[in-house]
Amino acid sequence: MSEYEKAAMEWLGKHHYEIVGENEKVKGQGKEHKVRVHALSANREYMKFAKIATFVGVVSFLALFAGESIPALAGLMRDLGSIFGIAGKSFSLILFLGGGFFYTNAKGKIDEHVWVEFKNYKRRVNSNEIGKFYSTVEDVSKKSKEISDQWEAKYMMLFSSTGFSAQALQLAENYGIDCLTWKQGTDQFEREVWSQADLETQEEVEDNSDS
Repeated sequence: MSEYEKAAMEWLGKHHYEIVGENEKVKGQGKEHKVRVHALSANREYMKFAKIATFVGVVSFLALFAGESIPALAGLMRDLGSIFGIAGKSFSLILFLGGGFFYTNAKGKIDEHVWVEFKNYKRRVNSNEIGKFYSTVEDVSKKSKEISDQWEAKYMMLFSSTGFSAQALQLAENYGIDCLTWKQGTDQFEREVWSQADLETQEEVEDNSDS
């Protein structure tokens, strides 16, 4: 594994992606494909709700166990509870237990699959390669709907050691592919976006040239 690929794997770990497979073979409509890295990511909508659940849990915990010293908070819980015909302390307890249950039980059940590929060229990744990656993922997704034991990618990520052409970034945005470029010699990656200026001035290098 190259220094660049090691850095990419470390980046995934630091950003809370769980690596569950490398170089996996998956079935497409016509042939098998190889997935460089199969990762899991917590559902992004879940993360929003988890933050809300945490906040609700903390507030209700304070109201439940420190309500006497925070009269305004205790009063708020009484008012909210009265809407549902529930006593203030009971309402606080329900919120506290509900928030805790959601946070501890939902996460592992709604992880989403991420298909990750690495490109280690001397040139920028071009739009043709973005198209091929997307077509491959789509091919596997169609097959995954037919067989129960094959996972389906929810997100796509493409790492490059040398960057992406503006045309590639524009196409990747349309396809929902995250593009990250290595800051050479470090374990850092920069998420790339295209600009109109780059689109007008850059010329793409063809696939058959890795120089």
